[in-house]
Amino acid sequence: MGVTLDESNTDDKIHQVNGIDILVSEKDKSHVQNFIIDFIDDFRGKGLIIQSDGACC
Repeated sequence: MGVTLDESNTDDKIHQVNGIDILVSEKDKSHVQNFIIDFIDDFRGKGLIIQSDGACC
């Protein structure tokens, strides 16, 4: 499973996280249930980060 920008498929479901619509296919739903999406602006740079709820920084 990877994170990609793609067109919506019929089995995709829209989930809203902090006002951002995320498309997730039914087959990948269980893999992303505890993910955290955040925007960073620090010494590492700027951008979105996606990490597992239990992952270390």
